[in-house]
Amino acid sequence: MAALVALLSASVSATTLARQSGAFGIVTCDSIPVPPVTPTGILARQCGAFGIVTYDLPSVTETQTTPVPVPYAWLTANDPDVVDEYESYEAAAKATAANGRNKVWECFVAGISPTNETARFTAKIEMLNGAPIVTWDPNLNTNGVVRTYKVYGSETLENGGEWQYPTNSLHRFFKVTVEMP
Repeated sequence: MAALVALLSASVSATTLARQSGAFGIVTCDSIPVPPVTPTGILARQCGAFGIVTYDLPSVTETQTTPVPVPYAWLTANDPDVVDEYESYEAAAKATAANGRNKVWECFVAGISPTNETARFTAKIEMLNGAPIVTWDPNLNTNGVVRTYKVYGSETLENGGEWQYPTNSLHRFFKVTVEMP
């Protein structure tokens, strides 16, 4: 864990420090734990008007506020402008990717580049011995990274189609979703 130290002034509260630490740190004042909702006045009295407040940060290596945790290393590799700060990683993961369709965290799940304007998760259908075979690209389960892929089918596309999983022999239209297990 990394320890960060902040000089306490009357305008800094434990809540602010907890937010700055990504709401994961343990805030202490002169080695005494301080609840993260402690009002500024109480914190100032506990530490003196200008005491030293220390908060410990656990080693956070992935986003915490996205639907799927995105590794910081992946965000940094795909966006060299990401600053090594909690808020920067969270904002980068929630940003719209260069393709204009996906959030960056969705690109991580799908296995596409968030910086490529033409990057898409694609599916195709082929007939093999009279049966439809649906494939997709990229298929990340081939490189040791596990994703859950589901193929949905519909008999029609009218009114958006009635997508069903699993598919059956009446389905003529298909879509593929990808999720983290």
